[in-house]
Amino acid sequence: MGNLPPITNGNYDPTDIFSSEAYDANALYAQGHCCNPLGNLNGTPKETSIAIATAGSQDFADIHGFHNTYPYLADHVFEVGIDGETVPCDPTVTTCDFEGTMDMEWSTAMSNSFGAATDTASVVMYDGVNTFLSTFTDIFNRILSDNSTRSMSSSWGCAEFDCYDNGTMDTQHGIFNSMSGQGWTMTIASDDQGAVASCVTHLRVEFPASDPNVVAAGGSNLALDSFSNFVSEVAWTGSTFSGACASNFGGSGGGCSAKYPAPGYQGTGLGCGNARAVPDLALNAIRFQNVFFHGGLTGSGGTSIVAPELGGFFANENAYLLTLGNTCLPGTSSACAPMGINFLDAVYNEGLFPGYAPHHPFYDITSGCNSNDVTIANGITPFCAGTGYDEVTGWGSVNMLQLAWAVNWAHESDDGGPFVNIFGPTINQWYNTDQIVSWGVGDSGGSGSPSGVAGFSQAWDFAPGDTFSEATPGCCNSFYNGPQFPNATAGCLEFAGGDPAPAA
Repeated sequence: MGNLPPITNGNYDPTDIFSSEAYDANALYAQGHCCNPLGNLNGTPKETSIAIATAGSQDFADIHGFHNTYPYLADHVFEVGIDGETVPCDPTVTTCDFEGTMDMEWSTAMSNSFGAATDTASVVMYDGVNTFLSTFTDIFNRILSDNSTRSMSSSWGCAEFDCYDNGTMDTQHGIFNSMSGQGWTMTIASDDQGAVASCVTHLRVEFPASDPNVVAAGGSNLALDSFSNFVSEVAWTGSTFSGACASNFGGSGGGCSAKYPAPGYQGTGLGCGNARAVPDLALNAIRFQNVFFHGGLTGSGGTSIVAPELGGFFANENAYLLTLGNTCLPGTSSACAPMGINFLDAVYNEGLFPGYAPHHPFYDITSGCNSNDVTIANGITPFCAGTGYDEVTGWGSVNMLQLAWAVNWAHESDDGGPFVNIFGPTINQWYNTDQIVSWGVGDSGGSGSPSGVAGFSQAWDFAPGDTFSEATPGCCNSFYNGPQFPNATAGCLEFAGGDPAPAA
């Protein structure tokens, strides 16, 4: 993607977020699978396509402007109007949907081919005519019936019971059950109002993020320096000025569901007892990222940008799983993609039992609370980040390459390690001519079918290393960078012959 200036206009660019100093999409992209690995002629298959559930309509000149600003990106976007919404948007007549614009730009950034538009994840914008709960029921039903995607993202929702009535939650939960059963992975913003969704005067989480079929997207505060190097990452704590919560500066939504019990993947003991705990994961929300809207760049964020980024990751990871073919559980003939709700099984297995996967993909966020002006005014004790899972950032933020590998590990029947065969001249013998040492790397498969080799790293006179985890984003080792030679299975090194050096 070239040597480009970082942090345009003080806001993070896609390359800042791609970096290992943030969430390491670069290393995942280096595997080369995103997002049409089977070569569909007219665009990506459903497994690697994304549905965005939003309200309003889009000016497609904005997404083209985003990708002209960042010319390494491609885009492949469509629009469906729901309940009478007219699409596309004409910005000379009406105000277009900023939320959906941000969603389509950043979901595309996280599922890009950096080449042909048809190889970048197809993003279908489902645009409702308004933000009524009944309209979103129609949107979710249409996504299910169209059956053209397997990743879904939305940045809309409101407080359980105080805003979302019980009957509508039950109806939409039924839709999500059907989607989950057919392999969708869904992510929805946990909200920008901290511990008090919809700014009510008691602890509350937001639906649909609280639905156990959904990945609840929380928010962090990721600080990078002017050279895009990692400085710190803490929980997104809400502002304290009057009206902060109501203006979506209330912090990372999180807490305990009043509607849903803890799903099997969560178990109990996460701070919510027998209730569903929210969120599951978090990415940067309060340090603004660039969005192209109405002809120019502007900064925005919130958990509303986290949800589409995770939606893009889901499409990217499903592309990886497609390349693994039919090598996944429960048998060697089981297709690996789509991953569906099994994504959350993989997340919680590794979170609850570190070492379940060969590498630990989370950056644990241990400071910051989801307090804001409403919690302070009403004496409400918020939730605070701490070691392990917490109701502000979930398991924390992620290394996207390592998260993809953790999901692969959870899906595959291949539980074996790699092996290396080295070929070369006879050892313990002096050579006066150049000699070549060659090697091949293979996958043992263990008790299942071999799924292939992701690549290798090499070094002379020391082991390249295989770091299990890192506390924060950064560089520069195989955990951050991935294999030195992605997808390679063979290499060689030439040694120069000559007289031995004299003894010191």
